[in-house]
This record gives sequence, structure tokens and C-alpha cells, in this order.
Amino acid sequence: MEKFIKSELNVDIINFACFVAKGTGDSVHKNRPSHGLAFHTSGEKVYNFSDGTKLLTQPNTVIYLPKGSNYIVNKKVAGDCYATNFDISPQTDFEPFVMPVKNITMLEHFKNAEKSWTAKKPGYMFKCKAELYNILYFIYSTYWYYI
Repeated sequence: MEKFIKSELNVDIINFACFVAKGTGDSVHKNRPSHGLAFHTSGEKVYNFSDGTKLLTQPNTVIYLPKGSNYIVNKKVAGDCYATNFDISPQTDFEPFVMPVKNITMLEHFKNAEKSWTAKKPGYMFKCKAELYNILYFIYSTYWYYI
């Protein structure tokens, strides 16, 4: 997580922003095509990465999923999440991580990105990027607050 936090990345493009209802979504992911952040609102899942890393998501946690990663999601308790997938520059390899979220405002940024992506009104890509930058700001500021 520290490498992610200490990098100065730029969001090049939002690939999509969505709501993933419980019982939906892929379980097996191979060579993930983009970076992703997902806010879990309910349920409990274990992400098993090909390098042996195992991460648990629960309500009010955010998971970062690196571009190019391979993993299997085991759903212990079905749940919902909001996800935003994106590309960045410079191209950098980061480790996956999970962090608890105490400030529920972050959920609103995920919801706003999903609504903008779905509506596709003029300027929606700017709105989605703005919401992702707000999400990244919360991740960065929360990390520095707790170290």
C-alpha cells in the first residue's frame, strides 16, 4: 500500500464505474485489464491472488486491484459493492490492498461515479475522474492520518 500512496499517479481514463449486486460479478480474474477500486457495502469476500496474497473484504472496506493481477474471489457472504476501473500513468506495479473506511463520504463518491457513468451525459468522464480523484484523496489522507 505504501508504494501506491507514495506515487504520484495520473488517471488517464475511466474504463467503467458500476454497481455489482450480490450474487453477480465474476469470480475468476486473469490478467486484469485495468486498475480497480471497489467499495464493499455488505457481505464478506476473500480475494486469493496468484502470488499467495489473500485479502478479506467486509462492509465499509475498499480494495485496490492491480492491473495485470490474477485472482479468485471466494464469497463467504454475498454482498454488494461499487467499483471503478481505470488506467493510470506512469504505468506502475502496485500490490493489492484492503483498507477500512470510517468516513462514509467515500461511498458517495463511488455512487456518483456509477451514476455519471450510467447516465453518460455530456462531461460524464470528467465527473467520473473527479469522483475517482476524491476517492484517491480519501485513501491517501486516511493512510497518512493513521501512520
